[in-house]
Amino acid sequence: MKLTGKVALVTGGSRGIGFAVAKILSENGASVVITSKDSEKIKQAEAKISNSFGITCNIKKKNEVLNVIDQTIKKFGKLDILVNNAGIFPKIKQLHEIDEEEWNEVLDVNLTGNLDLLKKQYHTYKKHLVVL
Repeated sequence: MKLTGKVALVTGGSRGIGFAVAKILSENGASVVITSKDSEKIKQAEAKISNSFGITCNIKKKNEVLNVIDQTIKKFGKLDILVNNAGIFPKIKQLHEIDEEEWNEVLDVNLTGNLDLLKKQYHTYKKHLVVL
């Protein structure tokens, strides 16, 4: 897989699956933007992934999500690949024991934040985009 000249954005790219995906994209020639809500974890990931650029972003905060696309376009002029990886996994418990706050947090991170990112990218760049 050759991705030279491509720009990829990996949400939740500072650790776990997101980090592994970002590293593989970079190793195959892509410039990679990684996001995390933890700026220290971003710095650590950037040190381990060549051609990477980290942006602090809490995917639950729409203004931060919108800023990620703006910064990516400003730095690279385009965005070719979006990996909506950011997500949380709450403490496992019986469904009837999950309170509304926990439920809303999972939805805000795992669904709404990723949708906001995709919508912003489309409205900003209106170009075919590979979404993973």
